[in-house]
Order: sequence, then structure tokens, then C-alpha cells
Amino acid sequence: MFSVVLALFGFLSTTAIVGAPLFIVIVLASFLVGRQYINKYLIFVAIFCIFASFLGILFATVNGGYYGDYASTGSSGLVFPLAILIGLLSIFVVNIKYLNTLLLLIAFEVIVGYLEYYLGVRSILGVEFKGEVEFGDVDYLNGNRVFGLGYNSSAFALKFLFGVVILCYLKLTKNLKYYHYICLFLFIAGFYVNFSRTSFLSFCFGLLIFIYLHSVRLLLLSLVSIILSYSILLGIFLYEFTRGSGQLDLSGRDFIFPIFVKFIAEHPWLGNFGYKYYMTVGDGVYHAHNSYLQVAATSGIPFLIAIIAFIFYLSKINLIVICIPLFMYSTFQYGIFWGMSLYDQILFFILFSQAFKVIGKNKFFKI
Repeated sequence: MFSVVLALFGFLSTTAIVGAPLFIVIVLASFLVGRQYINKYLIFVAIFCIFASFLGILFATVNGGYYGDYASTGSSGLVFPLAILIGLLSIFVVNIKYLNTLLLLIAFEVIVGYLEYYLGVRSILGVEFKGEVEFGDVDYLNGNRVFGLGYNSSAFALKFLFGVVILCYLKLTKNLKYYHYICLFLFIAGFYVNFSRTSFLSFCFGLLIFIYLHSVRLLLLSLVSIILSYSILLGIFLYEFTRGSGQLDLSGRDFIFPIFVKFIAEHPWLGNFGYKYYMTVGDGVYHAHNSYLQVAATSGIPFLIAIIAFIFYLSKINLIVICIPLFMYSTFQYGIFWGMSLYDQILFFILFSQAFKVIGKNKFFKI
């Protein structure tokens, strides 16, 4: 029951009902049970993150502050390496019951999304829409995305993607149940009311991994079916992916990416000293729309390389493979490496739970 309650808190931290600060409850609960998981790998990662944080604060002080017109440590109030460390330490309360609860809550949010779509509103919670296209003004799906219970449509679609990655993990660990297929159906159906192009492509790759984990023959059959349907689906995909214009629209990334690349080239070693770097355009404040550029701009290229090295050193290849959809998504969205967040908690659990021997060790949090 405790795992169910914590999963509910984690889910609510991603919604406009409560918000990110609720995740602090998860962190505190994880700290209570985390002592038994201390090993050489965790100690090394902790020392590295603390050292990177100290180095960033020191050089920021010497520099007279961070760079840019706007910088933020995020909702956690911490410099980025410490936020990443705390996000990693939050995995100690995750188990199969926790993941199952999240899947059911995301499935419920899809139903809420359909209700919003039926009512013709972006959000039943009254979240302000800041886009240029009003609901119902266009006939392509991307222009009529709903928010679910969150603050925006991108975060809502990201949950579908995490849903299929969790399902892949459950299949890999032989914990898949029949009701999980109902959840998968709802995640797929969710793209009708929230068609995010990056999420959809990444989700499709995740779905292929899920099918592969069932049967190579089934995967081949799926690929053949896609090829045979190519002529039918091509026109629909082109229309939806170009937002009805027939031309590829990168939603400003062709403008945002070069600015972040330039900043990283100018400050490659420590970036913005661990303070999240954002660009400002008029009254708008924008992140990099790319997790890797965001990390490099925030804490420097060496810190980004260190994160990637930790993943490949501490994770098994099959666990890395099922997380590829998240890595794909994060090349065109800021999806992972926020730090202290539910999304990073799930990513880090899948990647590092075996290295830190989380699974089944705590009698209160057994799977």
C-alpha cells in the first residue's frame, strides 16, 4: 500500500493539481530506506556529483555569477549535479507495484484527455494555453492537443512514452500481466488527442522493442505490415508531421539549437556552473529542447560525458536498449536529465537498480 501511495505522489508531482514540489515526499521516503543500498558505485557517483557542484559554485563565485540574462536551479533549488544525484537516490522506493500504479494512473489520464477533447478544451484544470492555434481551428491532430492533468501537451505525451518503456521493463523482468495490454492500448489511443511528433516516433520505436521482447517473428511480421501499408500511411504521416503545410516545421529548434551550441562552445568545461541555462526571447524563456545540449550548457561537456559513461558502465545493455526511446525523444525535447523528477527516477531505476541492488532487497519495498 505504501508503494501505491508513493506512486500516486510521484504522479501528482507531474500534474497541475499539485506540481513538482510534491516529489520531495518521494525523496524523503527514499532517503529513509536508502542506507542499505550504499556501495562503491553509489559512493563514487555521489562524490563526483558533489565535487561537480562545489566546482561549479566556486567558479560561479569567482566569475561573479552565472551567464546569460536568465538562469535557474529549477524547482529543486539545487545546482544541477546535486539535483541529478537526488534524482538517482530517489530510485530506492521504486518497485513493481510502484510501476504498475504509475501505469494505471497514466492510463486514467488518457481517459481524462479524451474527456477534454470531447469538451473541446485544452485542460479541464484551466491551465492557460500559450500557443497560437486555438482548439478546433485546424484539422491536423498536432494543433488540437490536450493537456491531460498536466501543464502542457508535451509533458502529457511524454507519459505515453514512459508507459511503453515501463512495459518493456516489465516484460524483460517477467512481470507483465494481461491488464498491461489494456494500458498499452490506451497509450496508443492517447496520441489521437495528443499527437506529439517526437513522442510518437519514439513511442513507435519503443513499441517495436516491446514486440521484439515477445517474439522476433512477431517483430518481423509487424515490420512487413508497416512496409505493406507504406503507401496508405505515407500521406497521413506527411500531413500530420508537417502540420498540414507539406513542409517540415521544427518548432523553432533550428533557431534554439545554434544558440545553445554557441554557448557550449564558449563555455565547454563548466557550462553555466551547474545553474540551468535558458535563453530569453522577448518575454519568453526557453530551454534547449534537447536534454544533451541542456546538460552541456548547464554543467559543461565533461559532466555530460560522465553521465553517459556512468550509464554504459553501470547498466546492462538490455536495460539501455529498452531506454533508447527516451534517449531518442530527448534529442528534440528536454525529456530526461531534469534532475529531481519522476521521469528521471524511472529512467535511473531501470538503468541502475541492478547496479545498486535495489530490487527485492528491502523488506518494505519488495517487488
